[in-house]
Amino acid sequence: MLKMGTSVICPQNAAKFEQWSLIMVLVTVMRIAQKRGKIKSTKWNIYNHLKTEEEIYGFIETSIKETKNDTDPKYLIQTLEAAIRARGMLKTAKEADVVRASLYRILTGETDPRSSTLAKIANFLGYRLTFIKQAQTASPC
Repeated sequence: MLKMGTSVICPQNAAKFEQWSLIMVLVTVMRIAQKRGKIKSTKWNIYNHLKTEEEIYGFIETSIKETKNDTDPKYLIQTLEAAIRARGMLKTAKEADVVRASLYRILTGETDPRSSTLAKIANFLGYRLTFIKQAQTASPC
């Protein structure tokens, strides 16, 4: 077990920590280079690259698998946003029977969605909301 600041890094989580550490270093280097004018970058959004239904479903499935133990709803909202934007906001709002302004407020974090709204969006995307009992763990390590 390794203690980093207030975080405890367990052997099971070490690989994930190393991966995120590398990403944070790369992001920091990119920001410094950008400020110094050494590189120019453009904003990259996943939804611009999700062209087919298979790609959208693959993205949703991968996102769910990677965050299945994370209880923070922001990951779910980010996944929904990418899938919805890939399909089109107006199309999603119309076919899911959700007010477009409400959809924007949900995706920007301005408001928390109602369960009925989430169910409509999930249904439109080909999913349904379910509750799954969490496995109980004895300790974080």
